[in-house]
Amino acid sequence: MVAATLRRMAEHLSNRQFTRALGHEFKEARKRAGLSRVAAAALLPYDLHARTWAAYEQGERQVSVARLLDMCQVLNVYLPDLMAWALQRTQLAQPGGASQVLQVDLRAVERAADADLDSVRAWARRRRAADPSTDVVGLPFAAVQELAIMLGFPSAELMRQLARFAPAA
Repeated sequence: MVAATLRRMAEHLSNRQFTRALGHEFKEARKRAGLSRVAAAALLPYDLHARTWAAYEQGERQVSVARLLDMCQVLNVYLPDLMAWALQRTQLAQPGGASQVLQVDLRAVERAADADLDSVRAWARRRRAADPSTDVVGLPFAAVQELAIMLGFPSAELMRQLARFAPAA
């Protein structure tokens, strides 16, 4: 009985952590789109109050997949990317999560056209020059934090950017 209760509490905590992480990533996507909650909600094909939008962003309320898909379309963000970012954030928040390793395809980083990633591209080129046989590197979270400091990025933003360059399965 006690074990079952503890298991339900642990499942609730991880669901809650994921809901909060998803909300955080969702809020960041809205900000990148340059929209207020009111403006974003107005672009949906149905009525959604800005307070409901805020509850999703703050992780206070779970959002259905269908609604999340609509909201991602409004923000011009790819839903699988948003989910992956939230999952990465949730895993890093778990005990032992800092030991998680982020796999990064250096060739994909080098091909990235984003102007704000110039320093990251330069790092990828130098890394591949140091060992031309290495196309994919595994970066523990602590290494990403140090790389972020060196390159002048907030660590969460660099994690989000590098997660885009996960090697193809």
